Amino acid sequence: MDLCSQIQHILGIPFIYVKKCSEDEALCLVHRSWLPFLQKGLQVPVELREKENVDVNLLKFFFTSKDISDPSWKLIAVYCWQKRKGKIRRFSKQLENSFTSNHITYAQLIDYVTKTNYKNLWEQAWRKYNAGDIPKRNKHKQSFNDALQEILKRLYKTTRIEREDGMIIHLSPPPNSAPNQFSDFQDVIHPNLLEIFCAVESPQSIFLICKKNVCTLKDCLMFSPFVLSGSTIRPLFVVYQLLQALCSVHNSGLFMGPITLSSISIKENLWIQVIPLTCLYLDADKTSSEQCFVASDRHLANGEYSDNKDDSVISSSLTFKPADQNKEGDWSYQDLTLASLVEDWVNGSISNYDYLIALNKLAGREKDNPRSHYVMPWIMDFSVPDGGWRDLSKSKFRLNKGDKQLDLIYESATEITGTNLSCSSASIPQDSAVMVAHHTSEVLADITYYVYKARRMPKSFLCQHVRQKWVPAEYPATIERLQEWTPDECIPEFFSDPRIFYSIHPDLSDLGVPSWCKSPEDFIKKHREALEGYHVSERLHHWIDLVFGYKLTGPAAVKSKNVCLPLVDHHTSIHNYGMVQLFSHPHPHKLNKCIFSRSIAPKTFRNIVFKVSDAKDSGDDETSSESIGKSGFLKSLRSKSLVLPDNARHEPRPENQTIVLPKDFNPLATLSHFESLFTFLCWAGGGKVGKDETNSQHGASEKMTFYNQVKDLVVLGCLISEIAVASYCKTLPENAVLEERYSNILKLLRLHKHDVPRYFQKVIQLLLQVDSSYHQEHEEITPVPSRYPPVSACGLPLPSAHQILLSHVHTIPFPHYFPDLYLFLLKLNQFTAEINLLSEVIDENGENGKKIENLADKMVQYAAEQLKVLLPLLNVEGIELLTPYLQEIFENRHTALLATWHLFGMVSQALGPQQTCSKLLTRLTKVFDTDKPSPKHLKLYHRTFLLQIIVGLGLHNFLIHFTTILIEAIGGCKDYSSKNSESDYIYMQKTFEPDVSKLEHMAEDLDECIIDDGAYGDTAFRQLNLSQETLNVQPEINNDEDNEIFDLDVNEE
Repeated sequence: MDLCSQIQHILGIPFIYVKKCSEDEALCLVHRSWLPFLQKGLQVPVELREKENVDVNLLKFFFTSKDISDPSWKLIAVYCWQKRKGKIRRFSKQLENSFTSNHITYAQLIDYVTKTNYKNLWEQAWRKYNAGDIPKRNKHKQSFNDALQEILKRLYKTTRIEREDGMIIHLSPPPNSAPNQFSDFQDVIHPNLLEIFCAVESPQSIFLICKKNVCTLKDCLMFSPFVLSGSTIRPLFVVYQLLQALCSVHNSGLFMGPITLSSISIKENLWIQVIPLTCLYLDADKTSSEQCFVASDRHLANGEYSDNKDDSVISSSLTFKPADQNKEGDWSYQDLTLASLVEDWVNGSISNYDYLIALNKLAGREKDNPRSHYVMPWIMDFSVPDGGWRDLSKSKFRLNKGDKQLDLIYESATEITGTNLSCSSASIPQDSAVMVAHHTSEVLADITYYVYKARRMPKSFLCQHVRQKWVPAEYPATIERLQEWTPDECIPEFFSDPRIFYSIHPDLSDLGVPSWCKSPEDFIKKHREALEGYHVSERLHHWIDLVFGYKLTGPAAVKSKNVCLPLVDHHTSIHNYGMVQLFSHPHPHKLNKCIFSRSIAPKTFRNIVFKVSDAKDSGDDETSSESIGKSGFLKSLRSKSLVLPDNARHEPRPENQTIVLPKDFNPLATLSHFESLFTFLCWAGGGKVGKDETNSQHGASEKMTFYNQVKDLVVLGCLISEIAVASYCKTLPENAVLEERYSNILKLLRLHKHDVPRYFQKVIQLLLQVDSSYHQEHEEITPVPSRYPPVSACGLPLPSAHQILLSHVHTIPFPHYFPDLYLFLLKLNQFTAEINLLSEVIDENGENGKKIENLADKMVQYAAEQLKVLLPLLNVEGIELLTPYLQEIFENRHTALLATWHLFGMVSQALGPQQTCSKLLTRLTKVFDTDKPSPKHLKLYHRTFLLQIIVGLGLHNFLIHFTTILIEAIGGCKDYSSKNSESDYIYMQKTFEPDVSKLEHMAEDLDECIIDDGAYGDTAFRQLNLSQETLNVQPEINNDEDNEIFDLDVNEE
């Protein structure tokens, strides 16, 4: 049964609400009331299972939207684990005591290393000299299906509920507790594992119901590379979380599986969650003889072999390959590398259309996604059937706008950048898109995509993204007008799908085709033939350089007026769409098939040229070198009527012979082409894996039982390498087996070894078992390390995730504050998850509101206590890593007011005025300028807190952004009264206690700010007098220190 059919039958989600992403993954659109029924172990009502009359086109675009505008609907991800027959060996026991803490002493570390090395060396020697005496252990086995349930129980602490209809629901505990130390992780779901709502088990499979991953680590590295590459701490923090998740999985007696960058979701605050692929390493055995006990098949934890009698290693090979994505068109080259694709296209084995589709996929573009739909070139203006060709060496935006406008855009941005750098008020937030010099921002904007597909798009989408008012006459009526109007590139539908011309709207006519076409089907056929024709094939590589190649950045982009904004603005927000540069060198052109590229040699002619003296001696003018030339000699050969005198019939000497070749023949062209192709493939990390070598090594590896946790470490080394050289890994095949993945990584590391950050070099060499030149240290049977030496080169035991995290080992130089920062951020995420969970529940009695208020109070109080200890430990990059989590507290409507009063002072002191304005100014003004003011907001206008704002933001920015807010508050524009004003005021007095002890220090800082400020340092401007004698009290407010509001008197000198 198909995956979508299984989801409809078992989960009750209609077929049209399901989008299949792979063979074991689907994206589903469900009603928000659907999920609580499953989480409570109840059967989904019939009305939620029935298929409703909805617009299929509307559902199609729901799946590509970043979020659903309708709050009653929700996007979820469903992962399917298929059940099988057979048995496997039991998993190892869960570890209770392990070195997961970073607070061990140096003496404990030495003791651990000494004892572990002694055990490992002894066991290696015993197995070497007593291989025949290894006793046959009783292999305790369990069924494959029980193993899947065991994975759920160990990773997600699920409880089993059996419904009346026979379905089994595995419920995960709610997020109501977070570990306070590393030793508590074994009792809760690890926060860096993928969060699941529940799991539904049927007789054939198990479905994991999870949140939709908005962005993955692959998206971050591909579309927002500066997020990690622009900092030292951020990639270290991502790897630190990955190691923590791996430790938790290994402690549970399991293994992570062949995870990739796409298996790791990442948020804006750089918190990651990993999707364990443990079940992909499971291989059910039909007979017990298929498994063999090998010396390396021991449980690896803390760098030593476990002596448990029920050690369980699942027999598996490295041949697993996840299912390919849904294939587009007739293209069947998903398994080839980029180098293979380029070589096949150059040789003519792949059509232009299929090759461009392949490049779109490698660049991360997604079909039917308005933000990143596939792009194709506009190749002609459709005036004539075989002519009106477009200049493919220039972008469509440049052809549409003109060089003068592009120069104006680029130069104006350069001038603005220079002005802002010299401006003293740089703390005021600026628009980065205006400041960065660029020519274009995208090759296909979302609004252009909607206009292209206006005939097939629902009106609601068109009114939302194009024009709020539906005006059919505003949309281009013909394909000629559409090509002339748009500054963006074309889409594949105009080469493959005639339905795009037919309108589903009665008041919008069909898109017109050129006069030389009979119908849309005829246009598609001729348009596709033109794309595959000689003229386009000769020039298509220029367009590839503009859209995917080296002309996107650098001097070549400036010269081509094609500098793309997303590639040069160094944005730090994580996107799952955008421009990607696949090639850094000129793309080779397509090799045209001609008679000189065939295996059969072409015919040539020898033009016999006589010396002038010979001609004169013969006395025949017709046989002179002028008469027997390019035309005369060939004509005489065709007519066979050439008659030479007797003294000229002898064979001329070699120096008098000339070989006549075609006019366009260049004997060096092919050689030059292959040289450029070879250079390009080398820079692209190209080359196919040798078939003979791969097959022989692969056959040998299948005979061995590989240790899955060792493979986890190899996968970890591959992941760290892909993060280290992310700019060169964009074109690697995503679904490659571990052998191919390992080989590709080593090739890239050898080519770009100088680009690997120093803090990752040691761990990469350790996990991948390579030397400093990234060549394998030991010749092995398999290309992937199947085991590690019992003692490493530096004298440490077998590598493990626990060992890498130890602070004394320094395999990766993590900052000393990472453990404390990690636990603090983990606790903040826990509070946020609980508040969001309560906010989604419909509250009729108001009990949830009280719980949320209580949680918000606890969250802010916890943050205030921990930040006093944590902030002094952090450096600049550490504070930058912490800032997004603090921004979430200031943005959350439940915690914003409390966080503003309790946290703003210490946070602004750590950030400084410039960063405080950049990170917190907008959020701070929203708290003051609220639509629903309450008595609690009165405390924000206390003089001590206003002083904190002035010091934190700077006087200049304070006057610009808060003058209007203060005047409105003084004038009584907002009503802060309430029925519970007295009780709220008592609560505010107890809760918000101003720190008056720091007032004098803040006043001194404020005086320095005023003096140092260039705009307000002059005596001609007003200054704030902060002496206690000049503080005047407003008549309508009692002169009480705790109740003084707006008591700052502004005096002129």
